[in-house]
Amino acid sequence: MESARVTVCLKPEDLQNFTKFVAGTRVRVAQAAGMIVAAMSVWAMLQRGPDFQTNVFRIFFVAPIGIVGIWIIFSYGRSLKSIKHYTLTDPNVFDARSFEVREDGFFSEDTNGQSLARWTSIRRFAETEDAIYLFQSPVRGFIIPKRCFAGATEAAIFSNQVLLHLKGDRASVAAK
Repeated sequence: MESARVTVCLKPEDLQNFTKFVAGTRVRVAQAAGMIVAAMSVWAMLQRGPDFQTNVFRIFFVAPIGIVGIWIIFSYGRSLKSIKHYTLTDPNVFDARSFEVREDGFFSEDTNGQSLARWTSIRRFAETEDAIYLFQSPVRGFIIPKRCFAGATEAAIFSNQVLLHLKGDRASVAAK
């Protein structure tokens, strides 16, 4: 089988699309849930209790739930900032890179050197209308814009070759 190869030059909008894809609906839903939980906890804490037992329940049960809600709000916001920080502090992020699908892993090469990500280190594959993403962590991975391929056929061949090497839930494909 001939290996699929593509050369990529990222643009700022590719990084924005990646950040939006990673954050997606999960972050908005989690932040909304966190706000609801925190608001309900504050409301419950402000209600007057008829007895000591109700007040103890509020202090030891309702208050911690409110704290968890607030933590959810801020932790997801921090994860988005870490994505932006990582991509914007890499001075070579917009340099040309070559990616190649090989039997032993996903090979990348740029002006700084070469690397090979073994297939077992690729945690997830996702494909959107505009790009192919190979994740090595929940917020870090390879961005391959489809505009870098000669055509839709080459992008499909590249995706299929990657999927042949991934097994199980790592090969999940995002909605297009």
